[in-house]
Amino acid sequence: MIPITAHCINFDCNTQLSNAQHEHEDASDHQNFHYFSKVSLPPLGARDIRMNLRKYIISPYDTIYRCWNTFLIILVVYCAWINPFELGFIDEPKPGALFIADIVIDIFFAIDIVVTFFVAYVDDKTQQIEDNPKRIAVRYISTWFIFDITSTVPFQPFSYIFTGKFGSGLSYNLLNLLRLWRLRRVKSLFTRLEKDIRFSYFWVRCARLICVTLFAVHCAGCMYYLLAERYPDRNKTWIGSLGLISENKVYGSAIYALYIGPLQL
Repeated sequence: MIPITAHCINFDCNTQLSNAQHEHEDASDHQNFHYFSKVSLPPLGARDIRMNLRKYIISPYDTIYRCWNTFLIILVVYCAWINPFELGFIDEPKPGALFIADIVIDIFFAIDIVVTFFVAYVDDKTQQIEDNPKRIAVRYISTWFIFDITSTVPFQPFSYIFTGKFGSGLSYNLLNLLRLWRLRRVKSLFTRLEKDIRFSYFWVRCARLICVTLFAVHCAGCMYYLLAERYPDRNKTWIGSLGLISENKVYGSAIYALYIGPLQL
């Protein structure tokens, strides 16, 4: 009877020790979860995340900043349509609605470049919000700063300031295509929506595919007209056969090239 009792006592001790170890592990896991819940990214779909950041530093989850980004995406959609159009159909830009709109949009994106130096970011290694102004500046300058500057430079106004006339020709129109760099914002938007549990991944992917297809067709139509317009004898091209060579018929040419031309490719 004595060995049996000792065995039972030993078994009870092992059981208590095992339970204590499990309780310690659970407590440790709870502490780790509590720690990471403070420093990790907020849940997807969160409307507003209030944080104690340094003075003049903007949270990337701030509601006003999100509205600003949404506004810029609308401007990017406009640029995605108008820049290929200007390349294909407008050889000599003139002061008008399109010219003024381009200048105003460039101003908005120039403002965004300045704002970006004050926007905190999530560190990839620690998953913490980094609000150190120096680190924010170094990170931006070493990544997208040069590309953002290049895509925001107003080449036409500079040409007018230094030469007294607006730049014209294919070279200036190609420089304006640098503005298409801004399309990265749309890509980032779709990437965030794909990870947002409030939206169907399937429909977001479908919307993304439709947008890419429409943009490709639009660019193809603009190039379709540009190739015909640059041909040495335009009378032997489709714009000549349709009587669309006149500058006054540029919008008729655009409608045909953008919506009928790609169907023949």
